[in-house]
Amino acid sequence: MSDTNLPPSITSPVSRDEFDKERKRIDYILIAVNLVLLLGFVTLLVTVSGLVMDASRFKAETYQNLVNQVSNNNYKVDQLISSSYCKDFSSSVGK
Repeated sequence: MSDTNLPPSITSPVSRDEFDKERKRIDYILIAVNLVLLLGFVTLLVTVSGLVMDASRFKAETYQNLVNQVSNNNYKVDQLISSSYCKDFSSSVGK
């Protein structure tokens, strides 16, 4: 008789060794799934923390200053181009 601690009327077609092997295989699969979930969670945590740090360092005033500076520079360049173009055009027309 086997040492399964079951009553004699209950038997199983699977031996104790086969059952233990299958249980260990399932345990390894569950460990792998948990590790993948943990890795995904850590990746998500790092991504969100990066976004939060960027949002906390972002200053709207600095951004607005940059926009104004670029706009002023573009205006100055446009003025230089239009004034030099008009001078060149007027001098060539008069000849």
